[in-house]
Amino acid sequence: MGAAVYFVHTSAREGVDSIGEARVLGLPVYGETLHQYACFNAEYYKTPRGFCSHTYPSLKFPEDQEALWDGLVHDGLSTLATDEYPTSARAEAPRAHHRGRDRRQRGRGGAASASPTREGVVKRGMTLERFAEITATNAAKIFGLYPRKGVIAPGSDADFALHRPDDPQDARQARTST
Repeated sequence: MGAAVYFVHTSAREGVDSIGEARVLGLPVYGETLHQYACFNAEYYKTPRGFCSHTYPSLKFPEDQEALWDGLVHDGLSTLATDEYPTSARAEAPRAHHRGRDRRQRGRGGAASASPTREGVVKRGMTLERFAEITATNAAKIFGLYPRKGVIAPGSDADFALHRPDDPQDARQARTST
């Protein structure tokens, strides 16, 4: 029909493979994954605060996580997004009675300690240009907001953040922010 398709919350290897196959055929098919899926897998649920990185669908297996990174680094996936709104355990406590008795049921999704910059750029060799594409430029283009959004250029909105993935202070803040 010629209509574009944008898959959100791609979390499994099969999804990455299907999106990649459609893209190779030149179809307007786009895939988004969340930073939780890229930075964590189901093994993380076994850690003391592992459920705090839960989202829907749930975290998958290490081979799915690897496929997501392959898609992000090499153009199989279009965007890396986030659905998180990080809060502290203290802020969560007053609402506990609304979310269930078990702490795992009360946990809010998100993963403030996840650093897709560190994982993608530092550990996996993703270029900074590619990182800018998957976190800003591609989404702006797909949704018709480019060049007002998604690029730092004269006349564009200057929405950006600075992050130093190899700076110990940034790494320490990321680890303690959950």
